[in-house]
Amino acid sequence: MSATIDGARWDAKAILTVIHSAGSITIGGSDVLLGPMTSVDLSFPDSVGSHPVASTGLSFADVMTSNAIAGGAVNTWSSAVGGSSGTITVTSSTASGAAGTFQLNLPGFEKTTGTKVITNGVFNVTF
Repeated sequence: MSATIDGARWDAKAILTVIHSAGSITIGGSDVLLGPMTSVDLSFPDSVGSHPVASTGLSFADVMTSNAIAGGAVNTWSSAVGGSSGTITVTSSTASGAAGTFQLNLPGFEKTTGTKVITNGVFNVTF
């Protein structure tokens, strides 16, 4: 799992979540396991095609940053907020895995401000 977040390259060092259940797929990746980290979470229908991401719909996404070791604040940008947009495109889905791309514009959630722009997102996970 990788993407460009606000113009900077991001690569998941670990895929922390892979759930394939009831016609949907949820995946989450993080660039580190300890210390300052950025994670990306996606949830979308288990079907090949483009799935719009918005505050109301079957697909959602979020980006979180935190420094859990230092007790730092958690910042979240989410499609649960009005004004979000983007697409998760599933290019392959089988009983053993899924692959695709994603492009997102996610506004800040609750006390988080600004918008995260995610481009060039790709995922390829096994179940």
